[in-house]
Amino acid sequence: EGPDGREYWMLSEVDGQQVWNAGGRNFVVRRELRFESFDLNPAVEVFDAARARAYASDNQMLRDTVDGFRYLRREDDGTRTVETEIKTRQLFALGGALQDSSTSGVIPLAGVNWFDYETFGRDIQTNLFFAGPLAFGTLTVPELFDRKIDVTFDVGLSALKTEDKVFEDGIEATALRIRDRTQRSAVRFGFPIGSFVKLNLIGSLDFIQYFDSDEGKDARPPGVTFVLPADHRVSSAGAELLFNRRGWVLEARGEYSRRSSWEPWGPFDTGTGTFLDSEYDPAQQSFQRWGASLSHEWFLPHFQKIRAEVGWLDSADVDRFSEYRFSFFGDDRLFGFSGSGVRFDRGGVVRAGYLFNLLEVVRLQASVETARVRSTRDGGVDQDFTGVGLS
Repeated sequence: EGPDGREYWMLSEVDGQQVWNAGGRNFVVRRELRFESFDLNPAVEVFDAARARAYASDNQMLRDTVDGFRYLRREDDGTRTVETEIKTRQLFALGGALQDSSTSGVIPLAGVNWFDYETFGRDIQTNLFFAGPLAFGTLTVPELFDRKIDVTFDVGLSALKTEDKVFEDGIEATALRIRDRTQRSAVRFGFPIGSFVKLNLIGSLDFIQYFDSDEGKDARPPGVTFVLPADHRVSSAGAELLFNRRGWVLEARGEYSRRSSWEPWGPFDTGTGTFLDSEYDPAQQSFQRWGASLSHEWFLPHFQKIRAEVGWLDSADVDRFSEYRFSFFGDDRLFGFSGSGVRFDRGGVVRAGYLFNLLEVVRLQASVETARVRSTRDGGVDQDFTGVGLS
């Protein structure tokens, strides 16, 4: 009831979803707002005093202007000034380390990350990451030709050679161990379909190099060497369809890939001039991979969140070098098994995680992930793997 004795209906809660696009990727933000302690039409002196206390506080404040929301910068005398110029770029220092089963020891990382969402004074988002042996770059035009179509260019460069291992009955066949290095590039076009659906068309080009390993050389008997696959390019064309609604995310994707060259490879007897148990198949110069996933997030009080996800991966005409492998990122990620050498051509993954903020300063996340996968190369037997992680 207001001071005039009339009854007013006030907005008390807003529960909505926003889909942000950055770097050509969708980020689903579910926002819940609650309004409390209404004071309807207070006296002028009461309102002025409340506003002065807000200005003098350390709280972040914004003003709704004709140009959109702008920050109110707090001055030393307790007043606030509208910031007319928006900072569109930021430079960050980075430091960390990388370690998994495909690398030798711990690799230190140090570098910078630069971000600008108005590159060249235009509506172009740019992100550059450099940390020693790794470099990544992304350029995104959110509205191509002033339409709701976004285009993103990605490039990923690496100086690291990672170990490619093969396991037979749970034991590594060290004689088959080699190393590889991949450089990646891609372009993706995004087409929104209504408010909750988006179609991405993706083209990519990878360059892959292969190297022999000292461990593999030492494990081979005299007269036997390993003929490496020829360095080649992999051209891929694919599509993914995403649905986002009320915390639910449904994704389906598929791609067709073809190597620029594909010559015989494998253990080779130099005495007889023949391959030994070679897995090479010329029909596998081209291969296909596809999959789908469904996830949901539940938001709890005090900045807590529970997330669950189930996914399926499948493929056709894949070999040792094009099968799925557990990794740090992507749909085939699994805690504790990145670089482990586990390969599969089809399988399912289930993930569950709990996230919370410690004193609203540090974000902690605990996750459990389990996968059941199979590889035709290994006889088509189902294998189960489970990993846990804390970040």
